[in-house]
Amino acid sequence: MKICILFRNISIVTLIVAIILSIAIANVIITPIPVKAYPPITKDWPMYRGSPTRTGEATDDPQGIMIPKLLWKQNIVWSLSSPVIGNLDGDNYLDVVVCSWSGIHAFSGYDGSILWTFGSAHNDKHSPTLVDLDGDGLMEVLVSSFTWEYMDSIYIIDNDGTLLDSFNVTDYLESQGWSLYIAKVFSSIAVADIDNDSVLEAVFGVVCYGGDYDDFYPIGGTLIAISISNNGFSTVDWDAYSTASVNASVYSSPALMDVDNNGIVDYVIFGTGEEGNSRTNQIIVVEADNGNYLWSRSLGAPIKHTPAVKDINNDGTPEIIVNTDSTLYLLEYDCDPIDDYSAPFFDSDPAVADIDNDGFTEIIICEYEDEKIYAFYYDWSTSSFEIKWTKDLTTDYLSCPDNSVWFSSPVLADVNDDSIKDAVVGAASDSTYFLCALDGLTGAILWRYEVKDSVYSSPAVADINNDNTMDMAFSCNDYLYTITNFALTSTYVSGVLVNITEVPPEKLNAINVSDNVVLSFKIVFSNSFGSSAVFGVSFDSLAWSYNEFKAYMDGVDVSNQFKLDISSDSIVFYVESLSPANGSLSFTILFTAKESGEYTFNWNCTAVALPPPGPYTPVLDTCEGSSNIIVQQKTAPSEGPSEEHKPPGIVVEAVKYGAVCIVAIIIVLVIVTWKRR
Repeated sequence: MKICILFRNISIVTLIVAIILSIAIANVIITPIPVKAYPPITKDWPMYRGSPTRTGEATDDPQGIMIPKLLWKQNIVWSLSSPVIGNLDGDNYLDVVVCSWSGIHAFSGYDGSILWTFGSAHNDKHSPTLVDLDGDGLMEVLVSSFTWEYMDSIYIIDNDGTLLDSFNVTDYLESQGWSLYIAKVFSSIAVADIDNDSVLEAVFGVVCYGGDYDDFYPIGGTLIAISISNNGFSTVDWDAYSTASVNASVYSSPALMDVDNNGIVDYVIFGTGEEGNSRTNQIIVVEADNGNYLWSRSLGAPIKHTPAVKDINNDGTPEIIVNTDSTLYLLEYDCDPIDDYSAPFFDSDPAVADIDNDGFTEIIICEYEDEKIYAFYYDWSTSSFEIKWTKDLTTDYLSCPDNSVWFSSPVLADVNDDSIKDAVVGAASDSTYFLCALDGLTGAILWRYEVKDSVYSSPAVADINNDNTMDMAFSCNDYLYTITNFALTSTYVSGVLVNITEVPPEKLNAINVSDNVVLSFKIVFSNSFGSSAVFGVSFDSLAWSYNEFKAYMDGVDVSNQFKLDISSDSIVFYVESLSPANGSLSFTILFTAKESGEYTFNWNCTAVALPPPGPYTPVLDTCEGSSNIIVQQKTAPSEGPSEEHKPPGIVVEAVKYGAVCIVAIIIVLVIVTWKRR
């Protein structure tokens, strides 16, 4: 496993201080979901997109994940499911529930050990829902079955994994006069008290199929609301076919809206697909308490993405944010259009939050064909969508080499503790798979965490291990990952030392065009159980060409132990585990001048010495600086730079990749090499 990290405009000293501060631990009291709290403000992540408003916004605010590390990982069998987080077993840790091809799994938040597995097959696409039905502070699980054998029932599973009750959707619709082969539930179940009777309801979409086992095809569908309690399923409150004449496939998960902010759910919002004979390809609003039709709008294409509900313009009334595969829509709560934005292929659900705390809401969404992540805001003065930023992962320093990226639906959380919501999204290419965090203000990559397979699931965000630090859970086909923040302790071992003793001078000797300049570094390691070093240099690639790198440990050539990362205007060398580990490491990097002028090389260097196995802190030394140089013409005085390129006085800030990759190597060493001893 490799961890790649990119921070913008953060010095190594600031970064290390942030890491050390992240070890602070606070006790978190985990409380059950109040029946009438809407939307639920909890410390867990009980359903797909976090809450029934489906915004994908983390409402709890523990310390962020400045640098990701593995909390625990479990093998599962083929999962596209987005996990959920809540307390199942009554300890001080939140547990993780996820669906896979091999069943529904509950894992202990403490160490990832299996709590229970329910079912045996075909639940790989569903996201379960957690809710405390009996008021004991422990979560029950609601989930649909995706098997032919069980005819796609809805299940209530107790916190210990035993079945409490089931509801057969096919049988119910047939009892209402539907002629069908089978009914399937693709959507995640929304849970709330939608009729203000102190009893919770489960709301979910249905897709109906005609034909038979060998030849079946979609013929329509609807939305169903049914009362639930610790005794199981009660009566069906309503179905949208009976109350709103909806006979169209409902693939997306419903969103719930409290339009007047009184804590009571007023409306249910959902989208329909192309199959059926009434209200197809529409975004629909029905009354929550009785399912009666209120408003709808045809969007001209199937709506298989989940809508979100959020007050976009801070006027006290929520709007609807929804997308088809090709268009993002902003609608009033009564479906009146506000604006839309078209793109080749939106392949995620929108994430919605006031990222920068200015009172106006941003929308984050991923686009497949352009391979970009978009951050939009709606400019009410111009009545139009505006782009806050875009991020193309295929052209970034941490890019996918094959220029082909698929995305999960993003979530929003304050990852780097700057009071700004950042975007966290899973991505996959043909050869690279990762979860990455992007700065909410700029879209710059904060970090990237590589995993073993494609990340299609939307991550869940909560403080799983009760240390006042953010954790994330996500699935990637055959694995469930949970990650947390990497935090250094402060227990050092006497005698384990590392010192950077030589760096390039501030002013280098003048040279001529076509001559070479050498940047030299020296590091001394003592009593280290594992040594690493990283250094990076930014330079003007129009004026300089990289020539050669050499490294020696006490005179022994160790150049081939270093790895190289190079971009258009920076170069980084790093070694994860030097052999030998102790001694005097000298290394040089050589550049050849291509043009005359005055230039500045920005450089930084960090070295790490590992202690013996145990709860000890690695020792590190770091420095950064700049070196100025004048390059002269060989045969005649320079007449100055050309119009095409003006090098004099340029300080090539480019990036501080060295310091960034240094931290990545520290983590790899500490977590992978050191902790496993």
